[in-house]
Amino acid sequence: MNRQECGKLGASIFWRKFKEDKDFRNSIKKKWQIAALKRVKGEINTELTSTEFSFLKSRICGYLAGDGGVYIRKQNNNSIIHYEIKFAPNNQKVADLFQETFYKLYRIMMPIQILRNYYLLRVKSKVAVFDLLKATQFGKKKMENTF
Repeated sequence: MNRQECGKLGASIFWRKFKEDKDFRNSIKKKWQIAALKRVKGEINTELTSTEFSFLKSRICGYLAGDGGVYIRKQNNNSIIHYEIKFAPNNQKVADLFQETFYKLYRIMMPIQILRNYYLLRVKSKVAVFDLLKATQFGKKKMENTF
């Protein structure tokens, strides 16, 4: 029996057992759920007080409104969805402060890329994107003249 036949045999045994044995199926589903949760990047820091949390979140939103963005984009006929945050300041201190604030808030260390005349911080995190979108909407808005 070659390697391919052995793999097919193992897969058929697994799926037969998965279909017939309820306890086995439930244990496998639980393992899959745990693995899916581990793939989610970031978590909201619950150790912060509400004042600290609001301050840090407003700082992040202000920076993103000026030099960044929050993106949700679909790929391959909407089967894959990417949640991404990008920030591109032209000052090292601002990049460091944004990185530190983002880590305090979501426990994700954003790497700083040095490009020609600016810095780029980018991370993919569904948790952070949804949390920031709860606070405000990012994007172009139509301004009305109130005069």
